[in-house]
Amino acid sequence: MIFRVLLLLSEKYEKLKSPFALTAVCAYCAVVAALTFDKSNLIALLPMFANILSMGAMWTRRPNFIRIEQFAVTSPCWLIFNISTFSIAGTFTEAFNLVSIAVYYIRILIRKNKEKKAAKEALPDEKS
Repeated sequence: MIFRVLLLLSEKYEKLKSPFALTAVCAYCAVVAALTFDKSNLIALLPMFANILSMGAMWTRRPNFIRIEQFAVTSPCWLIFNISTFSIAGTFTEAFNLVSIAVYYIRILIRKNKEKKAAKEALPDEKS
């Protein structure tokens, strides 16, 4: 939540766009995680790790990078955590999130293939 607030505030205040602000928030989260960490449950660190990386990806403001990071890191971390804590709703949420991102990339690939096919079909007509 803190990450999202910082991102929203960074649109209004230029100083919050600095790498220092990002580092400070990550350090804050790491300290909170260290203070609340239970050594018997290493899986409990996965959500914190996922949120820090997700916030870093959102900081770039590049949609494709955010989706890749979400698909490769954030959702799998949360999925593992939800499965290990037997959270059925959380497991379904992350599974749907992963499927949604996969469907997006499949649609992009299909669209690119159709565009290439249409471009190839248009080329011979132009030569005639």
